[in-house]
Amino acid sequence: MPTGLVEREEVVLNLVQQLRRLRRGSGTAVFLVGAAGLGKTALVDWLEGFARPLGFVVSRATGTPMERSLPFGFFDQAMRGLGSDGDIAGQSTGPLAGYARLARFTLTMRLLEKAAASDPLVLLLDDLHWSDLDSLDFIGFMCRRVDSLPVLVVGTARPEPAVGLDLARDLMGNPAATIVHLQPLSRAGSDLLAARLLGQAPDASTSERLWQACAGSPLLLRVAAALPAGGGGNRAGAPGLQAPSWRRSSLVLERFADVDRLARTYIDAASVLGIRFRPDDAGHLTGLDEDAIAEAHERFLHSGLLEDLEPGWARFVHPLFAQALVDSLPGPRRKRLHERAFRLLVEQGAPSALASEQAMAAGLMGDQLAIEVTWRAGRDALRQGALASAELHLANAVALAGEQAPEDLLLDHVRALAARAQPAEARRACQRLLDRPELSVFARSEGLRLLGRVAAVQARPREVEHNYEAAVAVLGPADRERAAEILFDGLLATLVNSPLHWARRACEQGLKMAEPGTELYAGLDVVRCFISLVGGDASGADTIRAAAAGPVSGQPTANQSWAWAMPVHLVNASKILEAFSEAEALFEHEYQRAVDAGAPWLMHALAIAYSDALHRLGRPQEGLDLVRKTAALAGHLMSPWHNLAMAVLLLELGHSAEAAEHVQVLRRHVATVPEDCSAPVRLWLGLMESRQLMYNGEAAAASERMLEVEATAARTGFREPCIVPWALVAVEAHLLAGEHGAAGRVVDDLEAAAAVLPCRWPRAAASLGRALVTAEALPAPNSRAAGEQGAAEVDRLFQQAISAFDELPMPIARAEAQLTYGRYLRRNGRLLEARRALHTAMQLATATSSESVARRARGELAAARGRRRRPSGDPSALSAQEERVAALASEGWTNARIATALYISPKTVEHHLAKVFSKLGISSRRELMRNWPMRSH
Repeated sequence: MPTGLVEREEVVLNLVQQLRRLRRGSGTAVFLVGAAGLGKTALVDWLEGFARPLGFVVSRATGTPMERSLPFGFFDQAMRGLGSDGDIAGQSTGPLAGYARLARFTLTMRLLEKAAASDPLVLLLDDLHWSDLDSLDFIGFMCRRVDSLPVLVVGTARPEPAVGLDLARDLMGNPAATIVHLQPLSRAGSDLLAARLLGQAPDASTSERLWQACAGSPLLLRVAAALPAGGGGNRAGAPGLQAPSWRRSSLVLERFADVDRLARTYIDAASVLGIRFRPDDAGHLTGLDEDAIAEAHERFLHSGLLEDLEPGWARFVHPLFAQALVDSLPGPRRKRLHERAFRLLVEQGAPSALASEQAMAAGLMGDQLAIEVTWRAGRDALRQGALASAELHLANAVALAGEQAPEDLLLDHVRALAARAQPAEARRACQRLLDRPELSVFARSEGLRLLGRVAAVQARPREVEHNYEAAVAVLGPADRERAAEILFDGLLATLVNSPLHWARRACEQGLKMAEPGTELYAGLDVVRCFISLVGGDASGADTIRAAAAGPVSGQPTANQSWAWAMPVHLVNASKILEAFSEAEALFEHEYQRAVDAGAPWLMHALAIAYSDALHRLGRPQEGLDLVRKTAALAGHLMSPWHNLAMAVLLLELGHSAEAAEHVQVLRRHVATVPEDCSAPVRLWLGLMESRQLMYNGEAAAASERMLEVEATAARTGFREPCIVPWALVAVEAHLLAGEHGAAGRVVDDLEAAAAVLPCRWPRAAASLGRALVTAEALPAPNSRAAGEQGAAEVDRLFQQAISAFDELPMPIARAEAQLTYGRYLRRNGRLLEARRALHTAMQLATATSSESVARRARGELAAARGRRRRPSGDPSALSAQEERVAALASEGWTNARIATALYISPKTVEHHLAKVFSKLGISSRRELMRNWPMRSH
């Protein structure tokens, strides 16, 4: 297909193939990367002209240097082609900037989905290197999901500045994204394009000069071909043509060499305004009258250097022209033009971000108007969730103000850094503020609060506690309401990270300061009840249920920027109380609100909390899918909570290798925080590790690990047994290790908790634990000393436990109870009863996709079937138990480890191995390890 583009056939073919893929419903992203003048924009122009007649919806945006700090300006420009008014999400629904940011992201994705629903969509994003950083963040967000949308994204970027190229490289892990590096034309390609432009093939001398001057740049070849035959530079082959610098091209400036003084004044002013500008504004900066402006503008239109856009607007045909003109201006004159542009934009009421860019270029240090406008640009960006633009403008405002920067400006700068997840920079900026000798009470308190929030992001719970307490202490008794708000903010920020004694003390202090009957007081009271519940006191359960059933404030207020966490805590509380229907209703309501508000990170937090409820309800795969889905949408994962949910669910489903990566993250996390912090993570980690140790036959290590878990629960105050159901695992580990006293203590604690808690799992677990402890205290199963009364009591306890579990809507817990009972029956030789219990466990595990339980149930069933019938003439067949012993011994396990794993004695293991050696005709474990697996029947 004819394109008029030289040596770009492969790139064009690639783009055509992407259009075909798009027709089939698969989106993709292509990034064209190359130095200025290599034809990136020409390729975008060709693609736009090619795709539109074929029925593709095409929308386009072009980055400009003077608009790169306009919040979401680049992408809003692209969205206008889809019918958007350029303000996708409006302002923030609260002062928490991330809320507005992610709302914009989600709502823009919806707009893209809607636009692409009827016709495939092509987004052309030219000059990404001049995009604002917030737009780049969204483009990355979109491109990571583009394979599920019928959207083709084509972006162009220079290697320098590197932001556009960095985005493309970041996306290389996504198979739907590719980078195409454009190369300069070859010597032959340069001659071919020159012949087209000059109307004849260049002679050898002209070809050499063009090659030296243009270095294979299609743009510079066009510039050279357009130079006049006389005056400013003769023809392209004229002597003296020098090879240009990429940053300050003398060849580009040759196009302006023969213009008169007034025209040059006009075009210089236009270049300061940017690639896109209003001719009237350029004339205003120079003082030219309307006739002079019109004459100069018309001249550059005819010369092909400018083109008109919509009424009142024009642009340079290539950014290199504007860049070369600005670079050629003497410093003082350039700064004067930027200052005039700044004051003109302010006078016209232009967006503060555009005026701010001019103020910085003019270097207006100490200028109050420049400081105010730049500060306002930062605040506006923060409200829109444009975190990168906000941080840039506020940093610029601080720089313009110098040592006289107002404390409110410094606070805004810290807020932007914290919102942008730059805790190290936020910490430094906050400390600089707090180091000021004369600081208002409000600013010092707010600075300490922000420092506490930064510490929460950095997982430094001790600093969180200290800084929030200091923020309250600074206020004193004069502002009790604000002090209560700060404490509420701190509690929600670190409620499940800090030990309960700190949370309890902070909550009580907040309640004393808050006004009864207010929303703040009610919120603190709910937190108080949650703290009590976690500590094992359910006296506030009705308050929690009422809060969960009523409207929940998921949006932050002025000083409660963490208040979005309240629905998450209420979902967790409902799950602990076994109010699963209430947890589901609350989750669905709040999740939909998060979707409507466009808050993916809130969706992710709710999904993590609710996934544990799904796990308990026997739907672990559904929980895993939910966590994965919202994690993909949120982009920024909520570690370590995301990793905790993933590890627990993956292990339940039998994906141990994938779970191991998340377990490692959890281990690293707990290694960096104090021992009395992050209790839920520590408890779950101990539970998972102890189970693995028991599976490996390391009973003593498993028991020791559960003693650590027990100590963590006591140290942190997280004593409610339903938060993390570790108690039965502890009983099993202790009994396997012969630590009967430790096992009995855990059961005693379970029974005490069950007596005061409304939830039913502790009672069922206590019954099962008591049955296990009692059974272990009986004499050997076949001993004459085994009294019938003791055995009957154990049976009664087991039946009581099984009945209690059967009443729970928790099928995996029921399966584990049946498995435990079946193992007890098998060990006591009651194989028929054992098989019934184990089949029930197997059915429940299969129905819930719990491979963890199913794997153990399969092993117990194999052992409970007794000796297999040997096929005729095959005396070497192994029994099911002999096969299990042989398999573990072949992996190098000791007799003690095998005995622990199979719930038999080491002497029995030795007996089984002797039979295995005899049947298989081998004489040592070494031979077994070398030859297993082998045919045993």
